[in-house]
Amino acid sequence: MKHLSIVAIFIFVSIHFGHSQTNIPEGFTSLFDGESFNHWKVPEGDNGHWKVLDGVIDYDADSEAEEKNLWTEKSYRNFVLQVDWRIKTTPYVNPRVPMILPSGLHKLDENGEQIRIAVPDSDSGILLRGQPKSQVNIWCWPTGSGEVYGYRMDQDMPANVRSAVVPKVHADNQIGDWNRFEISVIGEHLTVNLNGHTVIKNAWLPDLPTEGPIGLQHHGAKRDGEWVSPPSLVQFKNIYIKELPDIASEMTDHPNSSEWMNLIAKDFSNTIAPAGVWYFNNDVLTAIRDEAIWSDRAYHDYILDLEFQTAEGSNSGVILHCSDMHEWIPNSIEVQIADDYAPQWANSPKNWQCGAIFGHLAATHSTVRKPGEWNRYTIVAQARMIHVMLNGEWIAHMNMDQWTDAKVNPDGSEIPEWLNKPVATLKAHGHIGLQGKHAGAPIFFRNVKIKQL
Repeated sequence: MKHLSIVAIFIFVSIHFGHSQTNIPEGFTSLFDGESFNHWKVPEGDNGHWKVLDGVIDYDADSEAEEKNLWTEKSYRNFVLQVDWRIKTTPYVNPRVPMILPSGLHKLDENGEQIRIAVPDSDSGILLRGQPKSQVNIWCWPTGSGEVYGYRMDQDMPANVRSAVVPKVHADNQIGDWNRFEISVIGEHLTVNLNGHTVIKNAWLPDLPTEGPIGLQHHGAKRDGEWVSPPSLVQFKNIYIKELPDIASEMTDHPNSSEWMNLIAKDFSNTIAPAGVWYFNNDVLTAIRDEAIWSDRAYHDYILDLEFQTAEGSNSGVILHCSDMHEWIPNSIEVQIADDYAPQWANSPKNWQCGAIFGHLAATHSTVRKPGEWNRYTIVAQARMIHVMLNGEWIAHMNMDQWTDAKVNPDGSEIPEWLNKPVATLKAHGHIGLQGKHAGAPIFFRNVKIKQL
């Protein structure tokens, strides 16, 4: 009798609590408890078409509400969202599915007509920051889920924006099987991982709202009881979110980086350095020739904090995202260091002066100190954004994707001919370097620290 009671209790507990969220990833918060629409706004007038069924959010695409999407109650800025989803069935055959090229354009036949194919199709998505245009697609198209249709189809968008939102690989599982999205939104940049594959990487979504709710999308319509467009016959579960800091707006001064990792160890064991060129004098790093010193590994998404001191006429730089240390100038981004009090730099183009992204973006104002005085840089590289703080003031913010030309900057200024690759084509990760003694004037560094985000 006691044994039966224990079994009965176990069955009751399993049924009653079987859908609770017990394996929340570290640092994440659950947005769905498996039992209710806590954290969500069910559309007014929906009449039960969005429902919780057997521990999942189930939708039959028949919502009677005017606004049919399901939105979170809370708005979000930067975040990582994890969500499992599946397409239940595909009763509608979509007769006009295009073949999408890597550029985002549709493939044409020999007569210049779009090639269309028929595909059994259901259609939904994850809506970002309250904007239906920024929809991470869930569908059955050959291009695969993860595409941001609203941006790819916007002909007013730059070519690099439209191509970046095309999935790099088809990573969907079979219809009826569960899939997992991990969606990262930082500023205006989006990364989508589907079933362990990165299908979208740091895609720029211009004019994405700075914050807003997350939505599960409705799609589909019926006529005389038959589907006339792909319906959202979908389910969702295991929805978790981790909010990320908006570093550039939240940081108002240089950080306390004393406990961060040294980018350059005193014994140079974590560097790639030319022999006999760089040395420490006590805790101050300097070079005897114009040869750069490099981190021995590539970095992405980090905060770099350092101090530098110029001499009369100094010209150096902090080199980011370098993919080729032998030909680093066109294959990286340089945050300029210069003695702007010397005539050759005071009279140079503004985007050659201290604090500039060299050759591309001038500092908003000058904060560099005179030769012999210590300066401090804090550089935030996150997604495809670069933010530069010099001596306690933000002076430059670069969205790499806006620099699509190798000859002319977005502000109309000319780019030096030796910077012959558009910044938009560079990777947002790579080795970090410090430029050595350039043009005969020394440069000094200390407390070069890094923190990965």
